[in-house]
Amino acid sequence: MSMQPLLDELQRGLATLPADSIDAPVTARRGAVLLLLEPTDDDGGARILYTRRQAHLSSHPGQISFPGGRVDPGESVVDAALREADEEVGLDPTSVEVVGRLPAFYIPPSRFWMSAVVGVWRRPHPLRAAEAEVAEILHVDIFSLREEERWRAVPLSAAGSTWAWQLNDGDLLWGATAVVTSVLLDLALPGWSNGRRPNDLADDRLVRPWETVPVPGAPTPRPRLGDVATRQVHTPTAASAGTDAPTHADRQAWAGGVAEAVQRLLVQLEGRGGPVAVDGPVVVLCGPGRVGAVGRAAADILRAGGEDVVVVEAAGGIDGVDGDTLIGASIIVDALVGRGLRGLLADPLLGLVRALRDVAAPIVAVDLPSGIDPERGMVGETVSADVTITAPLLVPGHVAGGAMPFVADLYVVDRDGLRRAEVVDRPAEWGE
Repeated sequence: MSMQPLLDELQRGLATLPADSIDAPVTARRGAVLLLLEPTDDDGGARILYTRRQAHLSSHPGQISFPGGRVDPGESVVDAALREADEEVGLDPTSVEVVGRLPAFYIPPSRFWMSAVVGVWRRPHPLRAAEAEVAEILHVDIFSLREEERWRAVPLSAAGSTWAWQLNDGDLLWGATAVVTSVLLDLALPGWSNGRRPNDLADDRLVRPWETVPVPGAPTPRPRLGDVATRQVHTPTAASAGTDAPTHADRQAWAGGVAEAVQRLLVQLEGRGGPVAVDGPVVVLCGPGRVGAVGRAAADILRAGGEDVVVVEAAGGIDGVDGDTLIGASIIVDALVGRGLRGLLADPLLGLVRALRDVAAPIVAVDLPSGIDPERGMVGETVSADVTITAPLLVPGHVAGGAMPFVADLYVVDRDGLRRAEVVDRPAEWGE
């Protein structure tokens, strides 16, 4: 039985996609992946090609992914996807018929836009895994993803969950790769989930892979700020804890910790190539509250140390920022709102947060990345920080509701200085 009916359905679905949804913004950092379908003529279906990343990689160790990577300057998305597949699994680009592209979408923790190229493997041939990056090549029957016993839900935010699949005893398909897979299923197999969505699954189908899926052999993440002493910190069970206004001395100590974090990152950037403007200014985004006051104080400390600093006041919104200011920054400090957030972000703060999607510079968040709810964690659009500098008393939002990938490397600061946070006695309902 030919896979042509399946392919016809897929192509009809691809034809309905809005043309303006296919490409990422021209200023965005772009990645491309290849979603390769291998026909299975016995049942009219197809196998989807995935890879399991090596456990020793510092980025997404042991995770299931599509072949793919960064789009090089001057390279098309299609060429990038085929090149990466050749490099990672030895795929002959001429053996693939490209049938379309899925809508580009933003991946917040990495601040990349992903574009998926859909191809049919017309002339299958032996593949070889690039051992430095790929642990195993997987071929997954597309029809098997309709089996309910495989379905899982990942609660990425308080607003809802995304699809995941338990492929076998050890491999969980989740994250951006699962998002692309679900879009493919919606187009090629309409009604595949019988109208059910991830939020409809029972609690025993909820998974938090960033907390619950150990990867044997995975490296311990290196502290982003280098050799900094650790401090055990306790997390209260309510965000109202620890909201007493800090003293002037507390704010100055906090600002000193933020400035130290920026200076450590600047040292790391020196002599490196890549997209970050290492000679650009440190840009400090300041809101109206106490977090903004800490940001301004940190800017003063950095200026006194000879750094080029630009302070952007949130009241002006994105319209008050020169277009090159954020793109040309060496470091960006998010001192917009912190744990003072109530509800979803709105303009003028929202415009500034959205503008950070396209920046390559490391982001240092003060207190909490702007957009994270202090009690519920992820609730909407949020800054993706590389480092978060907070007070010694945390709030649930630092670790709840999918927030951890956005908080990233967490540090606390008090009058004794900057310390890397080691969270203890985390409430069980937040996952272990």
